[in-house]
Amino acid sequence: MSSLPGTPVPFQIRGLYDALDGLDAPDGACNNLQNLMHDVTTQRIWVPRLACEQKTTFSGFSSPGAVTAMFPIGNLIYGMVSTGRFAGNDEPFIYDTVAGAFTTVGNVTAANTPVTQPTTGDWTPPMMEVVGTRVLVAHPGFSGANKFGWFDFSSFSLSSLTGTTSGASNQITAVNTPPASVGVQVGFAITGTGIPAGTYITAFTTTVITLSQAATAAGTAVPLTVTGGTPAAPLWGAGNTTINSLPGTAIDIFNFYNRAYFAVGAQLWFSDALSPTTISNATNVLNLGAASNPIVGMGGIPVSQTVGGILAALIAFKGTGYGYWQITGDISTNNLVVNGPIGMVGCVAARSIVQTTGGLWYLSNEGVRQIDFTGLLSPAPLKGVRWPFTQLVNPTRASASFNNTVYRISVYGPVSPMNPSTQHVDYWYDFEINEWGGPHTCGHDICVAIGPFFYLGTNDHPGALYESPIDNDADANYVEFGQHLSVAMRSTTISKRNMSAKAVIEATVDLCQNLGYSSGATLTFYDADLSVLGTAVTRPGGPQGMIWGTGVWGTGIWGPSAQYMQTYNVDWPYPIVFTLGSIGVNVQSYAGFRIGALWIRLQDLEYTTTQNPP
Repeated sequence: MSSLPGTPVPFQIRGLYDALDGLDAPDGACNNLQNLMHDVTTQRIWVPRLACEQKTTFSGFSSPGAVTAMFPIGNLIYGMVSTGRFAGNDEPFIYDTVAGAFTTVGNVTAANTPVTQPTTGDWTPPMMEVVGTRVLVAHPGFSGANKFGWFDFSSFSLSSLTGTTSGASNQITAVNTPPASVGVQVGFAITGTGIPAGTYITAFTTTVITLSQAATAAGTAVPLTVTGGTPAAPLWGAGNTTINSLPGTAIDIFNFYNRAYFAVGAQLWFSDALSPTTISNATNVLNLGAASNPIVGMGGIPVSQTVGGILAALIAFKGTGYGYWQITGDISTNNLVVNGPIGMVGCVAARSIVQTTGGLWYLSNEGVRQIDFTGLLSPAPLKGVRWPFTQLVNPTRASASFNNTVYRISVYGPVSPMNPSTQHVDYWYDFEINEWGGPHTCGHDICVAIGPFFYLGTNDHPGALYESPIDNDADANYVEFGQHLSVAMRSTTISKRNMSAKAVIEATVDLCQNLGYSSGATLTFYDADLSVLGTAVTRPGGPQGMIWGTGVWGTGIWGPSAQYMQTYNVDWPYPIVFTLGSIGVNVQSYAGFRIGALWIRLQDLEYTTTQNPP
C-alpha cells in the first residue's frame, strides 16, 4: 500500500462526448479527441489517424476549383468540378484511383454543363446516381431544357436510321424511324454524309433530330450511324426525360428497382426500368405531401419483415418537422406502396444520408439519426456527440460517407460550448466500439468510399482530390494540407465524487512512444474554464533499434524498434489543486504513438472551493 495520501483514479479513453461534467458521463468520456482513432488491437487505446494525401490536382483541367459532386463505381470516381474551361460552369470528370489518371469525357459544352454554385452559405448540393449504363447528375445549376445531366457508357450503336440533311441547318428531317423507339438518347454521337465529325444529338422528335452543329451538305435518305459512349470513351449529356418530361430541375436521383427516381419539388418521378432518361407513362409520379415542403434527399435500406424475405425500401426525406416517406415495391409487380409522412423528424443535409451496417443514417436538426433494418426511426439522436450538430452554420453543407466500420460526417460550426468559433471539422463514428471520435481537422464537402479508403474534396483546399485511409496500418503519413498533424485529447471534468476540493498528488500515463521520436507528450491539467493549472512533459521514448553495421557499441539498443506500451510518470511542477478539472494529452502525430490509461492519485482536501465563481 502506498504511503502517499489520496485515492488512485483511472481514466481510459472511451470516446467523444458533449458532456460538460464527467460525473454524468460514461467513464472515459472525452471532450476532445482531435485526430485520434481507436487502436484496432485494443478498444481503449487510441492512436493518431493518418493524414489525407493529395492524389490529383486535376492536371489537364483549366483552373480547377471546387469538387462539387462524386460517385464511385469500382475504382472510378465520376464527378463534377468547377473549371475555367467554360467559365462559371462545372465540368464532368472520371478519375481512375488505381491508374491515377483521368478518362476523357466527350460532348462537354458550355450549353450542357451546369452553372457552378457558391462555395459558401446554404445550398442544394449536387447529387449523383447510377442507373443502367448511365451515371446521372442532379445539379441546381441546370436550367432551361436541361433538368439533369449524365455520363453515358452504354456502348450503344445503331445504323438503321436515315434522314434528310440540309446544308447549313442543324436539323435532320424525315427520319425513317422514331428515334426513341430504337433507343436513341440525347447526347449520343451521330455520323453520316455531310455531318461534321464530333457532332452529337441535342434533341429529337418522332421525325426530326437536332444536331450540335449544322450539316455541311444536303441529302435525302442519308444513312445515319448513332453511337453512345463506352467505358473507355464515355459521353456527357444533359437534358430532360423523353416522352414525359420532368416539370423542373431534379433535386436528387436514386436507383430503385432499376428505375431512376427523380426528386422534383415534392414529387418523385420514376423512369422506365433500365432506361433512366425515359418516362413512358405520365402516371409514373408520386406526390409526397405539400408542394411547399420539397424533398431534401433520398436513401435506400433493406427492411426485414416478420413474414417473407427482405424488402427493399426507398426513403425520401423532407426538411425539419416534415419527416420522411417510405416507398416499397414496383408498378411492374403491382405492389408499389407509399407510406408517409413518418417520424416528423426530417433531414437537414442530403449528403448526410448514408446506408451503414447499422441502418440508414442521416443528419437531423438535433443530431445524427438512424432508421434501422426494421424500418424504425431511432427514438433519439445518437449518443455522445449531439451539441455540435445543433449549432451548425449552413447545415445543408454537411457531407458524410461510410466505409468498413466508420461513418464520418463533416460539418461547419462550433465544436463545443467552450470553443464557439466556426470550424470545418470531421466526426467519425466507429461501429467496432460504438463511439464517436474527433473532431478531425480534415473537413470535407464531398466524400466517397472506395476500397480501404475515403476519397474527398474540400472547398478549403480546392482543385484536388484527397485519399484518406480508414485504418492506421497503412504507410504512415502525418502531413496533411501541408501541415504536420497533431493530436489533442482532453477528458471531461474529473468526477467530483464529493464536495471537497482535490489535489493531484501524482499521476502516470501509459504511452507507446518508443520509436525514436525526439519529444515526449505534453500533459496539461485544466481548470473548469480551461485555464491551465499545470503542465508536464513525459520523457521521450527509447531510441530506435540499430542493426548490425549501422550502430556503435554502447550508444543504443540493438535489434528492431519495439512497439509496446510503457508507464510514464507525469512530473507536475507542483500539486494541482482544483474543484472541477480535466486532463489533456498533446503530441505531434507520428507512427507508433499510442495513448492508454491515465492514473491520477487524488487527495480530498476537506474544504470546498475557496472562491465563488465570478
